[in-house]
Amino acid sequence: LSSVYACKQDDDEPEFDTAQFSRLYVSFQEYSTGNTTSDTTIRVIYPADSSTFSYSLNHISPAKGGSTIYYHPYIKSVFLASDNSAGLNDSSLFRMTVGKLGVLTNNGQMTNMNFQRIRGLSYHKEAENLYMTNAVPTKSSIFVINRPSGKSGNMKITKRLVSNNTLFWGATYAHSNLYVVKAVSNEPGGIYVFNDIVKPARSTSISDTLAVLEPSKTLEITGTENMRGMSYDTVKNILAVTDFPNGAIEGQGRILLFENFSSLAEGTGPIAPTRIITGATTGLHQPVSVALDTRATAVYLYVADQASKKVSRFLISDNGNVAPTKTVVAPNNRTPISISLDARDKSTIGL
Repeated sequence: LSSVYACKQDDDEPEFDTAQFSRLYVSFQEYSTGNTTSDTTIRVIYPADSSTFSYSLNHISPAKGGSTIYYHPYIKSVFLASDNSAGLNDSSLFRMTVGKLGVLTNNGQMTNMNFQRIRGLSYHKEAENLYMTNAVPTKSSIFVINRPSGKSGNMKITKRLVSNNTLFWGATYAHSNLYVVKAVSNEPGGIYVFNDIVKPARSTSISDTLAVLEPSKTLEITGTENMRGMSYDTVKNILAVTDFPNGAIEGQGRILLFENFSSLAEGTGPIAPTRIITGATTGLHQPVSVALDTRATAVYLYVADQASKKVSRFLISDNGNVAPTKTVVAPNNRTPISISLDARDKSTIGL
């Protein structure tokens, strides 16, 4: 979760399961073109915060290789973007409903020819907008789907292209702003800040709308090379971002942790991490996705590493060259490419 809400429940909102649990959804990149091969694109680690850290469920989605995975409790759905890095024509975003114990059911395929490399997803409940970052070098875009629950087929989207030399990646919504990872090569990475992202008018035309939307500012982070995933806990006010050098070098992958991030976001940058998890003991090669447990009493964060093919669990309080508390490798040498955490108790849903 990127935000905590306290509000009266609408008639069409789900009744929440307030039991305390944590469930980690993991998407995998591989896809086989063989007609007889089924591809497990999603696995679930449950419970994610227990002494047993292993895959308990698996799911086959229609995606031709998984990419960004995202869960939001207000619509009880998991969204999965197609990978498309191998040149497969699969410009879709898939929606799966979540049943008891996290069992997934394929329940929607939203398609648009512009969905080429969706690498960031974030949902804004009040506006009912799903924000999507499209990581096409020099032509990165932000797409918006309003009320994504229940939608399927060819999508009309609000498409806002950014005109400068950008490369978007992870995204999160908080404090009326959309924060997006700046992953431009040969430049310092950072965080693009889009203020009041909800304010632009919704599209009323039949075709896609096109508008230029520049970031309000960029919070550069010195020394970064390949920033990818991002997670923000607004309760503890901690932002986590992954970064790694060119090449898969064990121990040089990094998790950057920014405490009191809301204050940092009010400035103009550059910003520096409060703590960095890195070093040979961490086992981090190319961390591409990170998830903070946002519960008030939470102690863990999770990271997917595409080079080591591991999902690891660290303490949120960790710093420096520390070992993860747990790691897990998927069967058949599969590559975890994105994670999303459903960690729930009364503190996370405003009750």
